[in-house]
Amino acid sequence: MKDIIKVACIQMDCEIGNVKANLEKARSLLIKAKENGAEFAVLPELFNVGYQLDILNSLDYDFCDTAQELSNISQELNIYIAAGVFEKYEGKYYNSTVVYNNKGELIEKYRKINLFCLSNEKEVFEAGNEIKVFNIGSFKFGILICYDIRFPELSRRYLNEGCSALIVSSAFPFPRLEHWNTLLKARAIENQSYVIASNRSGRDGDMRFLGNSYIIDPWGSILANASDSEDTVLVHDIDIKEVDRVRTHIPCIKDKAWLEAVLK
Repeated sequence: MKDIIKVACIQMDCEIGNVKANLEKARSLLIKAKENGAEFAVLPELFNVGYQLDILNSLDYDFCDTAQELSNISQELNIYIAAGVFEKYEGKYYNSTVVYNNKGELIEKYRKINLFCLSNEKEVFEAGNEIKVFNIGSFKFGILICYDIRFPELSRRYLNEGCSALIVSSAFPFPRLEHWNTLLKARAIENQSYVIASNRSGRDGDMRFLGNSYIIDPWGSILANASDSEDTVLVHDIDIKEVDRVRTHIPCIKDKAWLEAVLK
C-alpha cells in the first residue's frame, strides 16, 4: 500500500452552461497537475455547468457526456479524479461528486446531503442521504461538497469510517472568506485528517466566488493555497505517517471513545 500520494487541487472559473468549454479547461488543468506529478486531483463543485441554478431546467444537457469525458481523461492521464458535477438521473437533479480511478472507472459517487437554502439548492436538487468513501493507497477519503463543511457531524462520520483525508468540491462565494478558512482548518484539526478543498474562482452573474483553494495537513497547517481569482493547480504530497503521528501525539480519536461512553 502506498503511504505517500501526490494530490492536486484544481481551482477554476467556469462558463455558465458551457459544458464543452468547462471540460476542455478542466482537461488542460488536469494535464498541468499530471505534469507536476499528481496522482489524484479534485475539481470544484458543479464545475461542468457553473453555479447559476436557474438555467439548469433549460440546459441541453446529457450527464453521460461529462461522465465519459472524465473517464477518458482519468484513463489517458493515469490519474484519479474527483469532480463536482451536475448529475441528471431519472428526471431528478443532484449536486454530486463523482470519483474515477486511473483506469477510467467510476469508483464512487456522492450526492450532496446538505443543500444550501440561500441559493435555492433545495428547490433544484434532490438531497443525498449517504456518506461515501474510497481508497487510494493507504488513504481512505471522505467526500464533502461546499455547505457540508458547516456540519462537523458529517466529517465526524467520515472519521468514524476510518478516513484519513477529506476532499471538498466547492463553489464558496464572497463575502464569507473567514468562514471558509476557519471551517476547513477546523475540519482538519478536529478529525486530524488532511483536507483537500477545491473552490471556484470567477463570477456567475452577481455571485463572486472566493477561490482560496487549500491543501491542509492533519495538524491544521496549510501545505498549499491559491489566491482568490486565478485558475490554479495546487500540488502537494500527503503522507499517511503524518496522520498517524498527529493522532498519536494528541490522542483525540482514542479519547473520544471515553467521551462517547460518558455521554451515553
